[in-house]
Amino acid sequence: CNVGHVVCSPCRDKLKATSDKCHECRGATGGFRRCHGMERLVESICVPCPHAADGCTAWSAYYDLDAHRQKCPHARCRCPDMACGFVGLTEALLDHFAGVHGWPDATKVRVVDDYRSHNLRLRDGFNFLLVDHVVAAAANREYLFLLDVARQPHGVAISVVHICPRGAAGDGQGSSSKEIKCALTYSWHAHRRSRPHDGDQFMDNYYQSARFRVTSTDLSNGLPSPDGCFQFVVLNSVLGDGDKDAIEVRARIIIS
Repeated sequence: CNVGHVVCSPCRDKLKATSDKCHECRGATGGFRRCHGMERLVESICVPCPHAADGCTAWSAYYDLDAHRQKCPHARCRCPDMACGFVGLTEALLDHFAGVHGWPDATKVRVVDDYRSHNLRLRDGFNFLLVDHVVAAAANREYLFLLDVARQPHGVAISVVHICPRGAAGDGQGSSSKEIKCALTYSWHAHRRSRPHDGDQFMDNYYQSARFRVTSTDLSNGLPSPDGCFQFVVLNSVLGDGDKDAIEVRARIIIS
């Protein structure tokens, strides 16, 4: 105001709508003048990241804290079992999966380029893939994937999601800062005789492949719905004899 009493802009608007007088001295405000010195003082107030205990050393202006929290790489992820309230970093999640739920240990692979694929034997339920992404002239980065195998009346459905903190996944339920794609392949072949006691043989072959974008999530809102992520479906009519309790596929992860 004319005397020098300061007020924030939302309160300034409220005062102007009522009496247009200073809240301290009740004097005329003269429209209030912008106080640049007070703005600089308020902008200098910094607060630590709420994930400091998990290793984040960033300090942000108090008004930028929410923005930092949304992109902080030290944020935690939730256990995919919605009846379980555990949250933790990737390493803690992996220990929790095996120690508490008895889920299979994560299969660990290295991805040096976009052309190498890996054989995976996936049992029914949750399976985990830990990818060590090797980047030239940069630090390697680990990516944790959940491959969910569900038996359905018409076949076996496999969905893939990338488990990562909000900082690496935008809003926690959207696209990753890196575009991640997965190529899944299911195939088999068998030699069979054409007729009993006949020496002639022929080969049965089956091949199915799909390439799709992988959804990234911190699982805070639960697993994405089947409509929210791609499902790789292998029909019962083409399943091999060894796919009763688990299914073997080849997987290729593309990170760009």
